[in-house]
Amino acid sequence: GLGKTRQAVGDACYLAYPIRYNSRNRQWEQTGSCEKVLFIMTEQTMEQIRKMILAYLSDINESRFKLGNFSAEENKILEQAADVMEKYADNLILVKMPNPSIELVKTIVRENCLTKDIGYVFYDYIFIGPALLEQFRGFSLRNDEVLLMFTTALKDLAVELNVAMFTSTQVNASADDNKNIRNEASLAGGRSTINKADNGAIMARPSPEELESLAEITAKYGVPNCVTDIFKCRSGEWTQVRVWSQVDLGRLKKTDLFVTDARLEPIADFFNDEGDYE
Repeated sequence: GLGKTRQAVGDACYLAYPIRYNSRNRQWEQTGSCEKVLFIMTEQTMEQIRKMILAYLSDINESRFKLGNFSAEENKILEQAADVMEKYADNLILVKMPNPSIELVKTIVRENCLTKDIGYVFYDYIFIGPALLEQFRGFSLRNDEVLLMFTTALKDLAVELNVAMFTSTQVNASADDNKNIRNEASLAGGRSTINKADNGAIMARPSPEELESLAEITAKYGVPNCVTDIFKCRSGEWTQVRVWSQVDLGRLKKTDLFVTDARLEPIADFFNDEGDYE
């Protein structure tokens, strides 16, 4: 996937924080929700995630943080962003889990959801680590069977606690070469990881051929650097569609430009009365 952790943090921030700074008009804007979110990180440190959150709120590219040569105005915005993080600290709970097992995930998710009224859980991301291998040692299970048991546990938690559960996994080498809509065949570890999911999407960079085919529509709506293929949408109308977006991973911003079907034909139903995409 394309910057899967950064996009997950961006989505979590959008749910947790009701405001963010807009550097174009130099104003703090009401953008986002005010929900309670649990974010479980497996690879990143707390400091790395907090920097991403600060970049999201301040609209300052995270790459600038290494240099630290901020203007007086930027320093003020960063201070305000830190105040927003503090004010809404209960809305985004961060938990570090470098060596997850099914039992540990169940314990942490239950504990947080039941005591902190969590409505959304992000688990970043599904992989087979030492604790998970140890848990199934002696069972002679294949990797895809272990991954299925892990995703089943996440789905069971979502149902049991009535929360929305978001997670991701890696794609295999064939995902970038795909000329059609990407589906579960592009997932690393086989198709089993998607069996329990209600919704499934794969993000990738558009190919030069795709951008060439979309030249007419990109001239009007902008050139995307990310395409999200929606290949599973349980109980939903919009499946086998492709969402074309501009993603700024440094600021954790994402703007959806237009939607097409699998044949790259624009879907008119996504237009509003003014002829713009909603």
